Amino acid sequence: MRRVTSAPPSPSPPSRPNWDPVWAQIVLRWTKRKVTEAAQRALDPKVRRRNITLTVIGLVIIAALLGWYLWKFGIVMPWKIDE
Repeated sequence: MRRVTSAPPSPSPPSRPNWDPVWAQIVLRWTKRKVTEAAQRALDPKVRRRNITLTVIGLVIIAALLGWYLWKFGIVMPWKIDE
């Protein structure tokens, strides 16, 4: 009678810990903490004035660039400009 033997189990690849959820949770926790801190700082009148000032300066720069573009090219898409 013949004995049927199964093949020896192949060695499994070395398992590595699943770091994906761990680092994602750490980053999410850090981000939440920073957002909460920023929200608390934004309530301070000095910080609020600074944020409003920076926003106004940014909007003025964007408006100036948009005005220059319209003065130079008119209402034309960039890929249709002929020079």
